[in-house]
Amino acid sequence: ARVGGIRRDEVVWDPFVGSGGELCEVSLRSPGARLLGSDVSSEALAAARANAQAAGASVELRQGDAVSLWPPGVTCVVTNPPMGRRVCRGDMVPLLEQFVVHVARRLPRGGKLCWLNPLPAKTSHLLADHGLRRTVAQPVDMNGFWARLELWIAR
Repeated sequence: ARVGGIRRDEVVWDPFVGSGGELCEVSLRSPGARLLGSDVSSEALAAARANAQAAGASVELRQGDAVSLWPPGVTCVVTNPPMGRRVCRGDMVPLLEQFVVHVARRLPRGGKLCWLNPLPAKTSHLLADHGLRRTVAQPVDMNGFWARLELWIAR
């Protein structure tokens, strides 16, 4: 939420909303931003709804996948995609590659992707090839494996 530098007038989408933690944090740092979340799991959406309500965050949630859905007006994508011991990281490669290309093609000029990238060696070149510029690349220990906190800006 802090790294994204989200303004009040932005439309922020978390396509892997899970329990909604990222959007709850964005709501605290950037009141007034329009917050959208999606997930393929109805259970995740129920958890995100409950957590947003508990945090006093106004979040619009809908079921859908991260590689075909694109809510109108999105200017910033903030997400923490599935990763870790629960997910075989090799199996995530095609999904994450499709996801970053989808985002790169749809973000407006100046739009942002702020995410925990579980596979930067597999995805970063795709974002750069599609005209995004990385401004933050911070390694993060995810309790037994590494990811990279990244901020990409669409040119």
